[in-house]
Amino acid sequence: MSQNPALPEENTEEIKTTRTRRTRKTAKDAGEPPAEEKKTVRRRKSVSSTAEDAPLTGEGEEKKVVMRLTCERELQDWEYDAVYDYYDTETVGALVDSIEEEDGHYDPVWVVTFPFAEEQDVMEQKLTDILDAHKEELLSVYEAIKDKEDDYRGE
Repeated sequence: MSQNPALPEENTEEIKTTRTRRTRKTAKDAGEPPAEEKKTVRRRKSVSSTAEDAPLTGEGEEKKVVMRLTCERELQDWEYDAVYDYYDTETVGALVDSIEEEDGHYDPVWVVTFPFAEEQDVMEQKLTDILDAHKEELLSVYEAIKDKEDDYRGE
């Protein structure tokens, strides 16, 4: 009941408007993976740069961009694991310092980091290259998994 007598009684019904988050199946939950080639490569590379060409923050560190990449369409449950399994992080990884999968979202998410460029044209080209590579890889993944539904639904 509302503490203010002028206000009507509050609605105590719980309303669910958000979707539940999906997570990847762990090795013990998933059983055996489909017996086809799978690409799960995690890449981290360090970038060495001189103090002259590295933009600095107040603490003397290089500015980094952190960007999350995901899918342009809503995926079915079986596609969620398949996309992670077939996505080759090397495609985007060659353009960035690091790329990591981030679980807990409704659709697959990859977190990429790369150095910030002060010049707008350079930064714009870097973003375009990363997004183009990501889109190209996603399209190849969609093509590769289109006939794999039975393999993933059986898990």
